[in-house]
Amino acid sequence: MAETITISAPEWCPYICPNESAKPGLLVEYTQAIFQRAGYDITVDVYPWSRAIRYAEDGTRHALLGAAKHEAPNLIFPENEIGEQTFCFYTKADDEWTYSSPAAVIGKDIIYPQDALPEEIIPYKNRARFSEVTGSVTYIEQALGMLFSDRTEVVLSSYYWMTHFLESHDMQEKVKLSGCAASTKVYLAFSPADDKQKETKKYIKIFDREIEILKQEGFFESLLTKYNLTPRK
Repeated sequence: MAETITISAPEWCPYICPNESAKPGLLVEYTQAIFQRAGYDITVDVYPWSRAIRYAEDGTRHALLGAAKHEAPNLIFPENEIGEQTFCFYTKADDEWTYSSPAAVIGKDIIYPQDALPEEIIPYKNRARFSEVTGSVTYIEQALGMLFSDRTEVVLSSYYWMTHFLESHDMQEKVKLSGCAASTKVYLAFSPADDKQKETKKYIKIFDREIEILKQEGFFESLLTKYNLTPRK
């Protein structure tokens, strides 16, 4: 019987889609492929973002899927990232505001997912009116509800997450992409807990070895095609 690696994660479609068995998510399928090559199974359990981080930190789970280094600094990161995320700023379609640099947020009302503020924006956190909302499957729906009821001016979301939502709800004409922060590497980050140290070292070695092979094979690009996604220009 194959050894199972337990992973915590947020619900973050199209990266992590626990309710879609045919397309469980880009990062889920990538992680499955990495470890299945070495004879391991994985299980991915979805939680609110702050709890997903905590469960990896305390050893309740072996790893956390989809974390940037500044979001979970207590975890142990492999050499290779598993992907990139780009957080973008969205407004009503008729809003002329654009995000051209971090200073552009000064004085704006902005809603963002809990514990997921882009690193370049953090120095400006006290110079805009930021509202933090629990990062869950309902985040975009809540955030856009606030946008269209004039309770916020700008919604912050990862690019593919918002793109997936707008297309699936036929809302592309109502919401404008108003600029993006710099892309950030995201990782499968591992537990630092004392009782997980031996496994963490083993899993990181396997991860870094196998992902290099999949990169050479263009596996992630094939996943983008499967999910009808193209890299943001």
